[in-house]
Amino acid sequence: MFGLNLKKSLTPHYRQKINPRRNMINNTSPFYRRLLSPFLFLLPLSSLAYGSTDYYYSQQINTLQGIEASVTKTITESEKLSDLKPALLNFFSLLSAQGHIQRAGTDQEVRPCFVNVQGLIEQSLAYALQRGEITDLTGIIHTPTPATPLCTDGQITDRLVHPSMQNDESRIFTVRARANILRDYLDMGGKLFVVYPEGGLQKRSEEQQNTYLTALQEYSQNLHNHELQIDHMDNDMVGATYLFKDQSGEEYMFSIRATQANAPVEDNAWEMWFGKSNQPEIAQRIERVRSYLNELNGPLLTLN
Repeated sequence: MFGLNLKKSLTPHYRQKINPRRNMINNTSPFYRRLLSPFLFLLPLSSLAYGSTDYYYSQQINTLQGIEASVTKTITESEKLSDLKPALLNFFSLLSAQGHIQRAGTDQEVRPCFVNVQGLIEQSLAYALQRGEITDLTGIIHTPTPATPLCTDGQITDRLVHPSMQNDESRIFTVRARANILRDYLDMGGKLFVVYPEGGLQKRSEEQQNTYLTALQEYSQNLHNHELQIDHMDNDMVGATYLFKDQSGEEYMFSIRATQANAPVEDNAWEMWFGKSNQPEIAQRIERVRSYLNELNGPLLTLN
């Protein structure tokens, strides 16, 4: 795995455990996986994993509209998102209409909307893949250190997030939620590359490194580690990018430009893209991420 010896890297404690909670979830049906999930709230409580999203997909004329309807319904019905509901609905409505949105402000102001919508889209993509509406799904998380959600099992460990957000529940919430969402994404067959500069793993605590290495071993078929031979990532490259294709062969993209929870930047520009890959602004983002990674011998941003 790109030079990492997982058996040697994991402590005896982690080698013995290999995430028993996830093993228990994997051995159940998709319905009961959601019952066992500590983040059940992210789907409408009345329908659990399938009812509302199946209905919405059957009523829409294309995959993108189905995902948009699914995300909107989840925001509307989730009690855990109640304080952010108006802001999230407005934000996602603009993103759906425009395909691209950009905002600047303090981390406290900007992060809750961007990262909650990121998690909701990641979740919707995973379930669309499981049901067959999406036939191919590849994501690349490109950040200064390994992806925060994969460095925790949902607990806020020492130095996982910046001290400025440790008592801010609206921001801490996004970290806890995506820890589960990304594992569901992997459970359902989504391919994911975690890309970071040289030495990025060592900037995580030993506990966080072990949690990440455990995830790499557990999801070895579709989770891939890639260390770039650079010491710093360009600011506009910090974020994540997903390509996906529907049954008709239409290709789409979702991408976010952000900062990591352990290193927020005040008054930083945040951006999000969501739509068909041939839309001009979205095509430009794909080309920017693709060319950046290609120049550094990173993973290919492409679909099978």
